[in-house]
Amino acid sequence: MASIVNKGQRIEIRAYAGRDRITGSVRNLYKSLPSSATPEEVAALANDLQATADALRGSGVPFTLKGLIDFYLDSIETDHSPTYVDACRSNARCYLYPFVGSRRADTIRPFEFMQLYQRLMTDGGKDGNPVSPNTVRKLHSWLSPAFDSLVAIGAIQENPLASVKRPSPAPTGAKALSQDDLAKLYEYLSGALSKPETDPLDEAVFLDLHTGLRAGEIAGLRCGDIINGTSVSVSRSIARSIKRGLIVKTTKGRRARVLSIPADYAKRLSRAPFGWRGRVSDDTPIFPDASGSHRDPREFSRHFRSICDQVGIGKYAHFHTLRHTHATYLLRIGTPIRTVQDRLGHTSPSTTLGLYGHVLDGDDRQAAESFNDFFLTLSNDGTVEVET
Repeated sequence: MASIVNKGQRIEIRAYAGRDRITGSVRNLYKSLPSSATPEEVAALANDLQATADALRGSGVPFTLKGLIDFYLDSIETDHSPTYVDACRSNARCYLYPFVGSRRADTIRPFEFMQLYQRLMTDGGKDGNPVSPNTVRKLHSWLSPAFDSLVAIGAIQENPLASVKRPSPAPTGAKALSQDDLAKLYEYLSGALSKPETDPLDEAVFLDLHTGLRAGEIAGLRCGDIINGTSVSVSRSIARSIKRGLIVKTTKGRRARVLSIPADYAKRLSRAPFGWRGRVSDDTPIFPDASGSHRDPREFSRHFRSICDQVGIGKYAHFHTLRHTHATYLLRIGTPIRTVQDRLGHTSPSTTLGLYGHVLDGDDRQAAESFNDFFLTLSNDGTVEVET
């Protein structure tokens, strides 16, 4: 049973959780209450703490940083997107475990995380390539709540990141295809889509260029999502989970959106599903795999990369670059930011501006010149007088 010790102003509760199978040291969970706590409150907390300690002892989870973070990520799998949890695991493997993963979690101090963050930005993670401040910010954004959770169960007494500041964000201007590279892509697509039998993946690239959908959203489109042959409804996304394989989930913004499609492509889209000769229903994917199921989004990315290699588009380009290209050129031709936001499925205009605000940098000069031209026009016909 958990031990209870009155320390004066605080009541300390400790529960034995066995010996760490890696370090061999005794594992204890700690909790405390103010001395004013009632006997009932103390007993309830002691029972909860002992139950957690028993569970940890039975699971064999080591109290190393890696052991406890893995335990935390396992515990949130039912409440979070599998792709989010997978991303956190990958983040930890690359930037956390190689450096402090074998340390006891309750011995790592805030200054060590400050040093780790700086090391990641200068020397990099396990691959030795320096990472951006934004990558470190992402690591911090999920790691700090993880420590809060470990504090809550008594595995550690305080969050070592509570006093650690995230690096300042770096500029995140999204990079679109250059005009030369866009011309190369259009030349390729013009030839590929003029063939009697087209590659479904080429069709997907063309549609993505004209809609700015994410790869998972393209993979998630079904025949029933085509509305009157003039627009598509985007309400789901396909993602790959390490444990569960391909899964269907809601779009990133958790809300459906309807996108108009170019008139010259509407007829092509009416031929969906592409490359499929089996039975068709509203639930049939527009770009099915050989079995008629949703494709792995990575297929679209690999195919686009092969196109880039074939036509000489630089390594900077990937499938998501099509989304950036769609948004960038919309803004360059004067499309309102709110319209671009809606097409991309961003929850806020600030997200769109944060990614593509650099596209609008030149608009201030154009606005000044346009207003001056308008003003001079009025002045020349005598309708405006300027007081001095």
